[in-house]
Amino acid sequence: MRVFLIGLFLAVGCTPTLKSYKPESLARDEGAVLGRVKVVYNGNDLTSECAVCFRSVNGPCYRLDTSGFVAMTLTAGGCSIRRIACNVGGERHFHFKGFRFDVAPLAKTYFGDVKVDWTNDQGFKPSQLFGLVGAIVDQSTNDGDAKLSVADSRGEILGWYDELMKHKDRLPLRESVVSFSAAPAMLAAESCAPLVPAIVAEGAEVHETPDRGSAVVTTLPAEAAVCAGSSQVGFGYRRVKSPTGLDGYVADAEISR
Repeated sequence: MRVFLIGLFLAVGCTPTLKSYKPESLARDEGAVLGRVKVVYNGNDLTSECAVCFRSVNGPCYRLDTSGFVAMTLTAGGCSIRRIACNVGGERHFHFKGFRFDVAPLAKTYFGDVKVDWTNDQGFKPSQLFGLVGAIVDQSTNDGDAKLSVADSRGEILGWYDELMKHKDRLPLRESVVSFSAAPAMLAAESCAPLVPAIVAEGAEVHETPDRGSAVVTTLPAEAAVCAGSSQVGFGYRRVKSPTGLDGYVADAEISR
């Protein structure tokens, strides 16, 4: 169950890396993205111990190396930088909201030069001692505080990409640099009672029942204002409903109060 993976960034066998990048194999509804993501944790460059997850906290994720350069395939359309997970004496993670860009179909999209400045004075996480229940609690909270900034280093990054591809890539270049956009307005509290107003993250999967193994009703293409249960049910999920007819269960980590 991927939402509970404590060592998400360590699953190199199933997480894309530079070695797995094949722009010639794009499907019609896919696009390539390129950029850089650097992680500074408590003042130290920790990039090579991290993965960045796009669109949802569960990915797709990309295993970073020391360079921080990213080249991977994603489904075309709205996208976001949603999660950073790193190995610092165990898993540490931070979930971002609102940092968006667009992936062009059958093209390569430059998304910018992203830096994560992360501070965390946390030592051992006791939640990791409590199996699945501890994992659910752990994944619903951030470790420390992180700030995301974006610079435009297109010359360096596109030069790196050309060197990587040996100038053989003929995909058209598009640009959609990561930028912050505010979440939609919360619904009125009185319209949600006995539920509470909340925002569900872009890319969140809505399930029929509060279980990762249940059928997916829909995957949200953008952040959505909903009414949500005030507490978790089942395996770390909360009930969500919206005026547009949405009704199901979403992982607590995908819901902001």
